[in-house]
Amino acid sequence: MAWWGIAMCQPGFGGDYYQPFLEAIQKAQKYKSDLPQLHQDIIGATAKLVSEGINGGQTPFRQLYHQYPDNTEVAALASIILRMHEDEATQQEVKRLLERHLKLNPNHTALLHYYIHLMETRPTEYSYALDEATLLIRLAPKSPHMVHMAGHLYYIAGDYKKALQVFQRCLDIEEKWHNSENIPKVHNQNYIHNLHFMALCYSELGDKDKALKYATLYERTTYRIGQPRSGGTMMLLYEGRILPALVYLRHGDYKMAADKLQYWVHQLDYKINQPVVKSYLLSMYHYAVGMDAAKKQDKAAATYAFKEMMVTFNEFEQLALQKEKDIEFKIINDTHDILNMAHFELAGWIDNMDVTKPFNDLAWREAIDLKGY
Repeated sequence: MAWWGIAMCQPGFGGDYYQPFLEAIQKAQKYKSDLPQLHQDIIGATAKLVSEGINGGQTPFRQLYHQYPDNTEVAALASIILRMHEDEATQQEVKRLLERHLKLNPNHTALLHYYIHLMETRPTEYSYALDEATLLIRLAPKSPHMVHMAGHLYYIAGDYKKALQVFQRCLDIEEKWHNSENIPKVHNQNYIHNLHFMALCYSELGDKDKALKYATLYERTTYRIGQPRSGGTMMLLYEGRILPALVYLRHGDYKMAADKLQYWVHQLDYKINQPVVKSYLLSMYHYAVGMDAAKKQDKAAATYAFKEMMVTFNEFEQLALQKEKDIEFKIINDTHDILNMAHFELAGWIDNMDVTKPFNDLAWREAIDLKGY
C-alpha cells in the first residue's frame, strides 16, 4: 500500500513526468496478492488511473464506490477522480456521493476538502459549503491547505478581506514549516498556489503594491523550477513567472506588463523550449503593447500590435489543436479563452478610438461573454 500511496501522488493529471508513479503502481500490483480484496481493488483502479489518466480512471473508480458503497475512504478516493470531469451528470453524482458520506462522517477532512472543491465550481451553490470550510479549519488548524480552502469560497463571494485572512494564516503556517524543515518552497505547490490567491485578492481590493509584493514572491519562488516538458505544466510555470505582469495588466499599467512579458520571452537563463508557451507569452506581450498604445490614443501602434497578436494567437491555436488528446488540454483550452478575451478587448478599444464614429461594442460583448463563461 505504500507503493500505492506513491502512485496516488500523481493521480492521473500531472503531465508527462509519470514514470516514477507508473513504477510505483507496478510494484503495488506485484505485491498485492496477500492484501485484503478491498486494497487489491483500490490498487487495480489506480493502475488504470496512472496508465490512462483521469479519463481512464473514471470507470474503475465509479465501479469501486458502487462495489463498496458504505466505505468512506473509497468514497473520498472516488470523489477525487470523478470530480475532475466537468459534465453535469458526473458533478451531481459526486455531490450526492459526498453528501451521503458527510452525513455519516461529518468530520472527515478528506470528504470536507473535496466537497469544497466541488462546490466552488458551482456559482449558485458555493455558499452551501461555507459551514464545511469553517469546520475544516477547526479540524485541521495546522494543515495549510485545509486552512486555505475556505479562502476559495470567500474569494468567489467577493469577500477579499476575509479571504486574505485565511490565505495569510495559511502562508504563516507554510513559512514556519519550510523554515523548520529547510525544504525549498518551490517544491510545495500549495505554497505557490496560496501566493497566487493573495496577489489576486489584493488586486481586487485595488492594492497594487501588495498585489505586486506577493506576485513577485511567486515569481521569485518559481525561479528554481526546472523545465517541465508538457505544454500545460509549462503554462502554469510561466503563469507564475509572469504573475507580476498580470497584476500590472489588472491595474492598467500596460507598459510595465509588456516589459515584464518581454523579459521572460527573452530570458536566456530560462529559455522557452515549449512552442505553446512561447506563443502564449508573445500573444500576451503584443496585447499589452496594444493596450498601452490604445491608452495613448495611438491607433496605428495599437492596430499593428493587434495584428502581431493575431499572428501569435493563431500559432497558439494551431499548436493547441495538436494537444487535444493531452491530459492537460483543459489548461491549454482555458488559456486559449484568456487570449481570445484579450484580443476582443483590444479590438474593442481600437474600434472606438475614433470618437467621431458610432460607438461599437461588438468586440467588447464577445470579451464579456468569454469572461462570464
